[in-house]
Amino acid sequence: MLTILTQQELITRLLEILKSTSLPFETLQNMASAAFNKNLYTDMVPFFHVEPNGYTVRIHERGVLIREWHTEQVEEVLYVLLEQLIYESAYLYLMDKYKADSPTSRLLFTPEIKKEVRETIDEAFTRIGGVFDEWHRAGKQFL
Repeated sequence: MLTILTQQELITRLLEILKSTSLPFETLQNMASAAFNKNLYTDMVPFFHVEPNGYTVRIHERGVLIREWHTEQVEEVLYVLLEQLIYESAYLYLMDKYKADSPTSRLLFTPEIKKEVRETIDEAFTRIGGVFDEWHRAGKQFL
């Protein structure tokens, strides 16, 4: 029988996984909840729906649905969430690190910064381990 986790169960499981990373946990908590916020459709950011027969992920641009994906596999949903949250959190971490979080100071994607973002993301997945790290290393894409 197929077991579908509730939204709260998904968030709880996701946060348990993310605790093993060195990324700022408070930021990750806020971002995890936002991924299910029905009142917030950020351009090009996956939005997750829990349904009786699985999970649907939708991506909007300027209010228009541009991509939709459905799965019954909770690991796939968690991986897509992890990819999104870890990337965003790594970027925010580097913005803070380089004091590039104001209207007058931006984080430029120089080759060095791109390398540091990639290393931060890779380290997070290494700490998580298991199938999520395997999929990350293999460049697995579900969306």
